[in-house]
Amino acid sequence: MRIFVGIFTIGFILIFSLYFLGIIDLNLFESACYALILNLFNSSAALFLFEISKKKNNQIFFVANMGGIGIRLFFLLIAIVILIKFLIIDLYGFILVFFIFYFILLSSEIWYFSKFMKKTK
Repeated sequence: MRIFVGIFTIGFILIFSLYFLGIIDLNLFESACYALILNLFNSSAALFLFEISKKKNNQIFFVANMGGIGIRLFFLLIAIVILIKFLIIDLYGFILVFFIFYFILLSSEIWYFSKFMKKTK
């Protein structure tokens, strides 16, 4: 759990530092913050579903986590479309930051889940 908090903290500090130093403008800063927030909700949902289902039988574990992936992707898609359509954001910056943090956090989720599964064996 600490690794996820660390990733978000480092990401926000990095983005804020770039904005404070004048390297990125306000529009890109806001876009990056929206991307971080979406990834925060996505990772929180993944951890919540994992914590609920980790002590359950295999069928409930599989449905909660695999079904959760589909539901999370659906809500991410809706949120991204809403953000792009209704807010004035830097589209390329948003997409870049979103996917960077998405893949970093997805790798962290896989590492966290596999670490737990090794502990239970």
